[in-house]
Amino acid sequence: MPALLDFRIRFPDVMTEISLDDVKVDIINGGYDVVLRLGELDDSTLRARRIGPHTFITCASPEYLAHRGTPQTPSDLHNHCCVFYRFPTTGRPEVWAFKNSLQLTPIKPSVVLNDGEALASAALGGLGIIQAPSYLVSEDIAAGRLQAVLADYTDERGSVSLVWPPMSARAPKVRAFIDFMAERVSQKLY
Repeated sequence: MPALLDFRIRFPDVMTEISLDDVKVDIINGGYDVVLRLGELDDSTLRARRIGPHTFITCASPEYLAHRGTPQTPSDLHNHCCVFYRFPTTGRPEVWAFKNSLQLTPIKPSVVLNDGEALASAALGGLGIIQAPSYLVSEDIAAGRLQAVLADYTDERGSVSLVWPPMSARAPKVRAFIDFMAERVSQKLY
């Protein structure tokens, strides 16, 4: 949202309508000019611009870790309160991704939430360990409010991309929005 303010200052005559639904929309039939997509993209006739990796951080509050201990491997998570995200499109809890791990037993969530910001708030409140997109928790980690764990194991999940119908980018205002947002969002991903 801070990037949107900067876009409005730079392009005051461009009317923007933002939909913040956490569902996969039909871009063409829904009448969208541009959509921000996370994860792997489907093959389609749409145009896309990858703007960065969709990286995740496994983390918890320092207070939680002081009380419960710090997991050293993904299998240690079976002894912790793990707070998961539930996808609104499928109704299923997210499966945490780990690389270089021989973990065979899925982690059982202690709490399941359907909002990314609530996920971060749960970790900040000491409810348990979360695995969240880096852009949701990186400022809290930098400020010491959250502490990353299992950094050597946490894996990427595709990319962050802007996607649009082929005809949309011909409009100068849409092209301006794509270029501006690609630059601004990519800064938050690294």
